[in-house]
Amino acid sequence: MNVETYISKIIEKTGLTRNEIKSKVWIMKRRYKGLITDEGALFLTAKESVIVQEISATSLKTYFKNIKERKIFANNLASLACFKFFSDYKYCMIAMGSILEFLLITYCRHNNIIPSGVSDPKFYHYIKEAIDKDIFGQKKRWKLVQDYIRDFRNYVHIEKEVNSDYIDKNWYETMKPVFKKLYGYFKSTSL
Repeated sequence: MNVETYISKIIEKTGLTRNEIKSKVWIMKRRYKGLITDEGALFLTAKESVIVQEISATSLKTYFKNIKERKIFANNLASLACFKFFSDYKYCMIAMGSILEFLLITYCRHNNIIPSGVSDPKFYHYIKEAIDKDIFGQKKRWKLVQDYIRDFRNYVHIEKEVNSDYIDKNWYETMKPVFKKLYGYFKSTSL
């Protein structure tokens, strides 16, 4: 698809003007300092724009206390798309974990699902609650989040990565449907 066709599709899908798109593409190219082509920058701009619209149009908008949280969340979703674009599956797994962590903790706190016996609960404790309380009827998926996505977030530490399995496309493709299903439940559940 050529650049002009892509721009037309983005205008149609997002309602952005041609100048707004060109400005966002310029910013995207500066952000990635020449690592991406015009087409790549357009792809990421489109993803980011759709993400912002999705947050506003779904129940996700109820998960944020303020605009700062919403922007950070949207940026994390856009980063996930970027990592996938660059086939950086390690950081895809880390981003999926961060996104699910925010949504699960926010959901649990709002619904007074607080891990007992822990003064400073972490993501692990909330996942245990999600498993025990069978949040969204997805006990098996929460166990996969516990065993894989949460654990892979530790791979930011080189030592952990060196002494473990390599995170490749297969790992990502295995966990992507789990992430998408749980993310879908959050998108359709208001707080």
